[in-house]
Amino acid sequence: MWKMLSDPKKRAVLGFIGMGFAAVAGGGWAVFTYVWPKEGHAAPAVVNCAGQGVAVVGNVSGSTINADEAGSSLTGSCAK
Repeated sequence: MWKMLSDPKKRAVLGFIGMGFAAVAGGGWAVFTYVWPKEGHAAPAVVNCAGQGVAVVGNVSGSTINADEAGSSLTGSCAK
């Protein structure tokens, strides 16, 4: 076993094969999660614009805040 791993060419081939398995596994996982998505996704977070501040319920990372006429929003900016 050590004799085989000490040869740089054989190590390179084994590394290439391992990388191929990792790529196939990652691609398979992407296809699996696309074809069979997780059930029960949470509803979008509701944002209430109150005066100068903003009250947020839920995960809104990476999104903007936008107020509608009633003062609640799903995206955008509270300023009018």
